[in-house]
Amino acid sequence: YSKDNKERRNQFQTLLSSNRLQDTLLLLKSLYSLADEKKKERKMLGSFDSQFFQQALKKASEELMFSMNLSKTEALELLEKTLKIQPVYQYSK
Repeated sequence: YSKDNKERRNQFQTLLSSNRLQDTLLLLKSLYSLADEKKKERKMLGSFDSQFFQQALKKASEELMFSMNLSKTEALELLEKTLKIQPVYQYSK
């Protein structure tokens, strides 16, 4: 990910709009890494980073729910386990 907010926003928008689960998972992993860095600095994700994280988490979990016939909880647990992320932000339907 880029340190430049404008460039990062464009990169994230491209990944999120790509309709490829791999891109969405890459975005989730990148945003989680960014959140982890911010946490070490005692800061939080910026608003657009948080929004992208929430959108990517929702998109990936819905894809897993549909394709693997999982519940919302099961899909989120699978994402957390597979990507080794913690639920920094939750989404609501």
